[in-house]
Amino acid sequence: KGRVYFCEIDGVSNNGVFATAGSYDIEVASCEFKNFKGDIQDSSDIAFYNNANKCKAYNNKCHGGNWHGIRCQLDSVDHKIYNNEVSAHKCYGILAGYEQVDKDTSTVVNSNLIYDITGEVLIAGDRRGGAGIYSQSAYGVKVTNNTVRNCNIQTETEVLIPAAIGVSGNCTVTGNTVENTAWYGISIFSEDKKSIVSNNQVTDSLKTAIYIKNSNNVTINGNEVMFVTAPANRAIFIRNQTGVSTGFTVSGNEIVNGSESIAIFNVERFSVTGNVVSSSTGRALNIEGG
Repeated sequence: KGRVYFCEIDGVSNNGVFATAGSYDIEVASCEFKNFKGDIQDSSDIAFYNNANKCKAYNNKCHGGNWHGIRCQLDSVDHKIYNNEVSAHKCYGILAGYEQVDKDTSTVVNSNLIYDITGEVLIAGDRRGGAGIYSQSAYGVKVTNNTVRNCNIQTETEVLIPAAIGVSGNCTVTGNTVENTAWYGISIFSEDKKSIVSNNQVTDSLKTAIYIKNSNNVTINGNEVMFVTAPANRAIFIRNQTGVSTGFTVSGNEIVNGSESIAIFNVERFSVTGNVVSSSTGRALNIEGG
């Protein structure tokens, strides 16, 4: 157990606060991170890494500017990440979970402000990072009441879920505000358990606002999608590129100025109820395959 409060960390070239190897119940709060130097892979303002558990990061200003603002990675579970301001990082704003094999991590990411995440690193022939909030193979992540804007600025490929909020694994994504992202607004990928995407507001994503890919058993409910200054695009897109998905509910969503408001490709056993579509420039509901 340990507490890190009211620290200013300026000009380091690796991690600011790094908890690992059995660290438990570490709190990092009311700290400021700025002017980080160098370009060390996965360098973070705050990192809970490799068997660090039940840690908290809150009320921090994470403006270090290297790879990640806050990172939870490798056998790193049950963290609470809330009320932080995270900006100007090169890979991810908050890496909410990254596991090499599927693992229940149950991390909560709540009420953070995240903006200006470039995606200029993580290069394997192209730029793959850039999400504001990201997880991979981390089940049970809850992403709630965050504001995420201006992400994926330099992202070049969708290999690693390029979205303002891009998560995988039995997740809850609810009450978030997403604005002006250069790729998808909210995306869930390779999900075979139950996930919920509800009561989010997505405005002016340059690609699909809510994109569910190669997944099953997802509820998409009560979201508001608007294209105001960005070109009209798909609002909700459910797609399986490798087979047939099942178990979707799309209900109570409001969509304004979408090009194709709801698209469902290669899905069976779904319901679409109580949605409101206005000023669509294309099909209100497009169903293909399944």
